[in-house]
Amino acid sequence: MSSTVYFVSNNTEDFGDGTSFPPPMEKDLRGLENQFFLFTSLDGVLEKFATAVDAEVEDVQALLDTEESLAAVLEATRGATRRFQTVHGSLLYEDGMRGRLSARRWEPRAVTLDTVSDVSAREIDGHEWFTASVRWLVAEDAHRFASTARSATELHTPGRPASC
Repeated sequence: MSSTVYFVSNNTEDFGDGTSFPPPMEKDLRGLENQFFLFTSLDGVLEKFATAVDAEVEDVQALLDTEESLAAVLEATRGATRRFQTVHGSLLYEDGMRGRLSARRWEPRAVTLDTVSDVSAREIDGHEWFTASVRWLVAEDAHRFASTARSATELHTPGRPASC
């Protein structure tokens, strides 16, 4: 029984570019030309196995703006080792001073999906896979967002009604 091998590596020095292979790999692959395929990036894998499909920002928003996703993001942020806040486009540390990081443990309690952009999608074997740039707003206190374009009532604390 013969198997087909799809190998992904951008190491063209050791493995070649997918059209030719350096010795001794060339010798090892002799007779396997139709069974061994080298891709130098995941782009080649996508071209081979996936079909581009139309995707809209609203598609990704609908997938992400769920109780399950909000809870997962909130849980992931609780384990974050660094905490930043953005004020008028400037990256600041918790205490507002550049270069200083608070040692206080961060206990976020509220999260909201802010923006979704740069959406693309591929279909693989009947399943759609999306990629996108996503911005989440996360806070210990929902009232901290009251001064932003989004109101504090739009924040969601998983397990509680969205209007809390």
